[in-house]
Amino acid sequence: MEKDDRQVAEWYNTLSGSYEELYGEEQSRKYETVLGFLGNRHFRVLIDLGCGTGTFLEKASEMYDYAIGIDLSAKMLRIARKRKTANTDYVLASSSSLPLKNSSSDCIVSISTAKAGSNLSGFIADLKRISREDSLLAFTLFQQPGLPNPESLPKPARSTTISDRETLYFLRLASCLE
Repeated sequence: MEKDDRQVAEWYNTLSGSYEELYGEEQSRKYETVLGFLGNRHFRVLIDLGCGTGTFLEKASEMYDYAIGIDLSAKMLRIARKRKTANTDYVLASSSSLPLKNSSSDCIVSISTAKAGSNLSGFIADLKRISREDSLLAFTLFQQPGLPNPESLPKPARSTTISDRETLYFLRLASCLE
């Protein structure tokens, strides 16, 4: 893990016991927006980057055959595992170095993990790498209010502002490769 990743992991390890109380309601609204976008689709493999306590995967469990929750906080993953969500595994890893095979997922969700900035193009490239050709991607970016979509973001991207500092993007990978 990089230095920044270690600091973030330490922060979430410390926060893990009170995370749901502090951020549960806010995160739940984001999850409902993503679930609305995904609709009635069913996925073979869904990846949740920054899965935290596993709440999104629990809510989405009827939508997938198998899911992998990835987080860099061991304590958050411990809480997620206690949910015992069927057909779901959890992996301790950073979203900046995904330990997944190429073309392994048909849906990737990443809520409140990425920032608009210099490493965004690498993040998007890694999402594309682990995505199957017709994958759906739903992810948020922390960015300053009023800024246009980042240039490194594939087109066409649908977006919706979900807070004064976070934008939710929806992409269908096949349309981004045309």
